[in-house]
Amino acid sequence: MPWYAINRIEAEQEIFAREGIPFIDKTIVKPREERVLAFPQEYLMEVGALLKKNLSPENATDTEQDYLKYFAGDAHIGLGEPLLPVGEKERWGVKLIQRNIPIKTPIIDATIGFAKKYNLKITVKNMDGVPHAQLLEDPTELHIRFFSYPGWLYPPGDRPKLTQIDRAFGVSLHPPQRRAYSPTNKGIPITDKEGVLAEVYDNIIFILFKLPALTRPKNNTDRGKVRYILHKILEQYFEKVGMQYFVKVGIIRQTPQKTLTKEEQIAITKEKYILECSKRQNLAILTIEQKIASDRDELQGIQTRWVELIRGMEIDRARLKGIKELSGENERYAIEFDNLLNTPHIMEVKVQKDGVHIYTDTLSIAYNNGIYEIGDFIIHISNHGQLNIINTRAEELTGHAGVHHPHINPGCGMCLGNIENGVYSLIAKYEYAVVAQVLVEFLQTCRYYDTLVQFWKPAKVEESFAKK
Repeated sequence: MPWYAINRIEAEQEIFAREGIPFIDKTIVKPREERVLAFPQEYLMEVGALLKKNLSPENATDTEQDYLKYFAGDAHIGLGEPLLPVGEKERWGVKLIQRNIPIKTPIIDATIGFAKKYNLKITVKNMDGVPHAQLLEDPTELHIRFFSYPGWLYPPGDRPKLTQIDRAFGVSLHPPQRRAYSPTNKGIPITDKEGVLAEVYDNIIFILFKLPALTRPKNNTDRGKVRYILHKILEQYFEKVGMQYFVKVGIIRQTPQKTLTKEEQIAITKEKYILECSKRQNLAILTIEQKIASDRDELQGIQTRWVELIRGMEIDRARLKGIKELSGENERYAIEFDNLLNTPHIMEVKVQKDGVHIYTDTLSIAYNNGIYEIGDFIIHISNHGQLNIINTRAEELTGHAGVHHPHINPGCGMCLGNIENGVYSLIAKYEYAVVAQVLVEFLQTCRYYDTLVQFWKPAKVEESFAKK
């Protein structure tokens, strides 16, 4: 069963929980890393109605999980009425009293739905820190005042303490919006989880902070946040105060609720029971599907590791067989050691913790009608079969510590060319005498275009030869 996801805002969890919509708070990585709320396909229309958005399946984007589609953008934030033409906004009586409200559209969009629903006139004013007098307002209208306080509670020159509100209904505010007045604790509070955001005195809503203070909104998401926060404040106002107040002054007319028969009550309860059970079932299905997917991935990893282990065992068996075939050949190794010492230009052999060290005498290279004394070398064959060659007189002969040989890099690794496989094959068979013979011959040669050899000076004893 497909699921859909919207970008997560903390307050939306409350909406989903209140409406009985099953959801999972999770993180997706495709199309981008995002924390989302995922819900079953069967609630798509219901969520769309709550968000006042057309959440059409063809507009959803694929995620890394086959069962989950994602609605990108800020559609999840727009909980107010959708945008309406200017004429509609004027017809429903939402009035911005002054022009110093930087972002008008999201404020009107958040309020017009309530004006239309209750047939109200609503005025909006950005007080920008100025106190407000209750007697100036029409008692049959709803008045919204940003960054203000009831002036009748304070003598001239006095006011509530200034403070800062960083978040509203789980949404981070931009720095210009955060400046706020402390609550007077005399009105009815509008709150979120973190504290008081506004205070109500009958038909006047004092929003304590500078919600409209965005002179240049960065994107539609910023506008959507303003619309969302104001809509949440108005929603709470009508739940706590607004309905009761405007019924009392005769603006809102309530129709008496129909008394349900026992059979009708049982039928409604039955529908709720079926819906609740189906929600739990859908949630269980999603949980199990996710576990199956996770187990499948884990099993694939185990299978891959299993194959690697089997292949590794086969390689180790082959190596073990080869080593066993060489065992018992101590006599051959003794002869090999004697041959190594008798190899031309080999002066000494040492066996140390890190492997075998073979020391040469001074080696020379014939190059470009001259003979160059190249240096004394240590051929190091490690316990693991790695080969390094060090010129112990490199700095003395060339003036450069890292120049060991035209075919040796500064890290003492050697470029053996087409003899490399043969050399390492001999090392694997512990035929070090032959290895030494091959390497000594190799160290006494260089390609005709190896200009690196000119780091060395021609040997003095061969100067006459070099002049011929």
